[in-house]
Amino acid sequence: MKRKKISGVFLALSVSGILLNGCEQKLQFDFKAQTPVPVVNSVLRAGDDTVRVRVTWTRNVYEQEDFPVEADASVKLYKNDHLVGECSYLKDGWYAIAHPVEATGTYRVEARINGQPLVWGETRVPALLLHASIECDSLRDRIINRWTDRAEEKNYYWLSATYSTDRLMDTSHMVLQSYIETNSTLPDAFNRSFDFEEEIPAEYDYYVRIEDSGLSGKDIELSYKGRRYYSSYWEPDSGCYKSTRFILSLDESYDRYLKASILNEDYMLDMDSEPLFYSPLWTYSNIHGGTGLVASYSKYEDVFIEVFQKREE
Repeated sequence: MKRKKISGVFLALSVSGILLNGCEQKLQFDFKAQTPVPVVNSVLRAGDDTVRVRVTWTRNVYEQEDFPVEADASVKLYKNDHLVGECSYLKDGWYAIAHPVEATGTYRVEARINGQPLVWGETRVPALLLHASIECDSLRDRIINRWTDRAEEKNYYWLSATYSTDRLMDTSHMVLQSYIETNSTLPDAFNRSFDFEEEIPAEYDYYVRIEDSGLSGKDIELSYKGRRYYSSYWEPDSGCYKSTRFILSLDESYDRYLKASILNEDYMLDMDSEPLFYSPLWTYSNIHGGTGLVASYSKYEDVFIEVFQKREE
């Protein structure tokens, strides 16, 4: 029996409007008395031509409204300690600047808000994946991932796939695999469970994570079988099916944030039967003077698209 059924999008490869906790604190119940602090979020991808930053404020955890946005900040981008320029305000707290994101570059985002200390975060963009390839073995229903670890840097690899179940031609509504099955001994066990009714009993929530400890400079191969939940009404007789299989190389901040997000998802699912606060919820922030996340990643992907024509009556 599967542990859960996933609907909607979980862990998109961007960060916006998320409540990030700072260091460990004593539990306080008077949330309205807490003074809001700035939240700065920006995730850079190697090869992108634009850097986007969102500036908001923390809010009461029980409030249902969106995070209050900050439209009057001065947001600047630095690369390798040199000023790239100031971001232009778009809307809904989003700022952007046209700039090609280069692998191995160190980027710093600074936000100045009237009456507040400087808020900033920094990330080093991981190098592009070396000798990467992805192939699909349809006979065995396996996705085979191969690449070579870069010995010159610490690497955090995350593997998964997205797919679309939209009957229309719109392929923008992508969701992650619900769980992934593999017999490989390489993945981290933090999101692993076992279902002995399956051919491959070891399954992983959303991603397979590999830290390169002991793999420095080596060729890596990992194959997996991705499972997904279909809506009962979806039948691929017409429309477009899109799947993207990918290997990510994350910086340390993004790696720690994604691990925390998956663990929090597991905690929240268990709260239906356990007392509230039975287990601590935590996440990760690398922002100075506020909270949030400035992180980066590089990506290798393989895209599969299939168009279904409406059946003749």
